[in-house]
Amino acid sequence: MKINFAPALTAVSPSKTKNNVLKFKKFQNNLQNNYGKNIYGHSYKQGENYANSREIIKNYNISTINFTSKKFDLGEDFEEITLDNIENVLPLYEKYQKGMNQKVDREKLSQFIKDELEGQSQIFSIKQDGENVGFIHFSLTRSTIDMCPFFTIQSVFVDENQRGKGLAKKLVNKVKDYSVFKNYKGIFVKTLAKNESSMNMYRNLDFKDESTKYGVFFWANDNVLDYKKGYVNTK
Repeated sequence: MKINFAPALTAVSPSKTKNNVLKFKKFQNNLQNNYGKNIYGHSYKQGENYANSREIIKNYNISTINFTSKKFDLGEDFEEITLDNIENVLPLYEKYQKGMNQKVDREKLSQFIKDELEGQSQIFSIKQDGENVGFIHFSLTRSTIDMCPFFTIQSVFVDENQRGKGLAKKLVNKVKDYSVFKNYKGIFVKTLAKNESSMNMYRNLDFKDESTKYGVFFWANDNVLDYKKGYVNTK
């Protein structure tokens, strides 16, 4: 899976009336202003501007839109994991699974990561001295209420020998930067209440504790015995 890039307008073909041309110029300025800035220069209202631009397309017969790709810069200490380099993080996933008291099956684990990358998930790894020592696994989610996209962090892991260096924070901050770049609503994450170190990390990174606002529930299908044996491809 390739990183999805934020769009920047290059050409639009408006209808020829004077009013529509003015609307087209407003539309053009909207997109260029929204996506032409440094990632730290975005504001929440830009999502509304983009939505308004889409309405201009709909209402004023602006029919042809061509976008260029403004690439998100991961930086030299990070790597995007794709179908071509899963092996680069597979040992880290094995350590993560063992740390969560799971029986590790490399073949199933590799297939799981492949299926995730072919779906709505992405993985960034972090390096030390050229070696992958941690990863963050996150997925695209959309709210059925406001229909806005946001990321959900599935897991963050740093090799035991590399902990205490702030690498987990760097991984989370990288996804925060990516969320701003994509102009997404935000990031959702849940962690065990007893995992104080993780909870404190998210608090320190400006995540808001909403445990008093939302209940978290899970129904377990105990009849599906295969799930107790490890990953099952549901496709």
